[in-house]
Amino acid sequence: MTGASEYHSGDSDRTKLKLVLPEGKTVIIKYFQGLEFLGFKIFPRHILLRTKTKRRIMKKMEMKQGELKGGKIDEVSFEQSRQSYLGILRWCCGHGLKQSMRNI
Repeated sequence: MTGASEYHSGDSDRTKLKLVLPEGKTVIIKYFQGLEFLGFKIFPRHILLRTKTKRRIMKKMEMKQGELKGGKIDEVSFEQSRQSYLGILRWCCGHGLKQSMRNI
């Protein structure tokens, strides 16, 4: 196959794997580097929120806060958004961000 690399694992005849992985789509990393999935970075012993996701949440909450002060949305809508983001943060180690969200 063109455009693909072969990955051979193990030296013994019994344990050889012959996988064809498409270049640019597949990355083999060590488990301790974490796996990015659904806005989280999943490590063996903990889960973190991706930096890009943190920034997006804070940017949207600041925008919602401005809309609340400007009268474009009511307090119920703002609180629903805040509770939704706090629900997402429940699944990771984001204690500092949770505190920031509660203080808004």
